[in-house]
Amino acid sequence: MSLQSAVNISDLRAAARARLPNVVFDYLEGTADDGVTGRDNIKSFSEVVFAPRQAVMCEPDMSTTLLGQKLAMPLFLSPLGYCRLLHPAADPGSARASSKAGVPFVQATGSGYPLDAVAANTGLNFFQL
Repeated sequence: MSLQSAVNISDLRAAARARLPNVVFDYLEGTADDGVTGRDNIKSFSEVVFAPRQAVMCEPDMSTTLLGQKLAMPLFLSPLGYCRLLHPAADPGSARASSKAGVPFVQATGSGYPLDAVAANTGLNFFQL
C-alpha cells in the first residue's frame, strides 16, 4: 500500500503498519483500557454522514476569537507526546502548520522540545500539563 494510493483511513493505517517500526505503530495506534474508548470513537465517527450539496456557492466563516486572538476555526492542534518518534521536526513543524492554518497548537508535556523552540513557530499556543 502506497500513500498515493490510499483512499481512506484504513488504507493509511495499513501503510503506516507496513512502514513504521512496531513500537512506533503500536504507540500511535494504541488506546488505553483494552481499546474500549478507541473502538467507541471509531463507532461514533462512523455514524457521522456528510451530505454534499452540489452547486451551492457559499464561503462559510468558521472563525472565532479566543483570548483576544482571531482563530480560523474553533479547533486546536491537540498534543501528542513523543512526536520525535515520527519525525525529527515534529513539534516545531506541527506548530508552524497550525499557525499557518490559523489554529492554536498545544504542546504535549512529553514533547521532547523546549517550550521556547516550539513557541517561536506559532501564534497562539498552549502547553498540556
